[in-house]
Amino acid sequence: MKEIIVYYSIDHTKNLSAPRFETPTPLGSYFFENKKDKDYPYKFCPSFVSFIKNVFVLKSPYTYEFNIEGTEVTSELYDQDFFNNHINVRSIPSQLFSLTPHLIFFTEEDSLKMSLEHPWLENNAYTQKCITIAGELDIGTYFRKLDFAFHIKKEFKNFNITEGDVFYYARFHTDHKIKFQRFMSTPKINEYERYVFNAKTHRVSKSKSLDYFYSFFKKFEYKSHILKEIKENLI
Repeated sequence: MKEIIVYYSIDHTKNLSAPRFETPTPLGSYFFENKKDKDYPYKFCPSFVSFIKNVFVLKSPYTYEFNIEGTEVTSELYDQDFFNNHINVRSIPSQLFSLTPHLIFFTEEDSLKMSLEHPWLENNAYTQKCITIAGELDIGTYFRKLDFAFHIKKEFKNFNITEGDVFYYARFHTDHKIKFQRFMSTPKINEYERYVFNAKTHRVSKSKSLDYFYSFFKKFEYKSHILKEIKENLI
């Protein structure tokens, strides 16, 4: 069976806990580890096995918490730079936020769709309090850092996550085996990412489809330059 390499990296200049970020783990091997088969018979169900194929768990590399106090968001952990680099306050009324781990995935494949999903088999502080905003991106035709958006449920006024908690699932929409390869974030990598992202800025209309942005990426052959930088900085 064909093996697809997925390159990934975290910008360690923004996310100082980047060295602690673990390589994504297959959901099946992670969740059923040290569990008795007789207690989880669905692990052998063909429909379940098919559904979780190429679904990987993403773990938080840090512990953090913040509180909603009226129209303000406060935290006693770390400093303002940490908050600014990792938390995006989108709407206080709807309690909509984003985590920005400065994480990016990319592949040599012409097209490989990846979706971010709620970690529905987990029971931790994140899953108890948060509603994940799912999304899909083609990591073969676009190069951008991920945004992990979520609502805090209305009955809660605080957010907390512990290092090692699973906070998202990453699903790769392919039947081929996925192999992860990490690369070091470099100033040039960040420059490419910002250059591609800036296609969205200073536009009157914000309603263009992803295909609109994919077309820019393909038109100017950014991919070959990005892959060259990635391969020179594999770790």
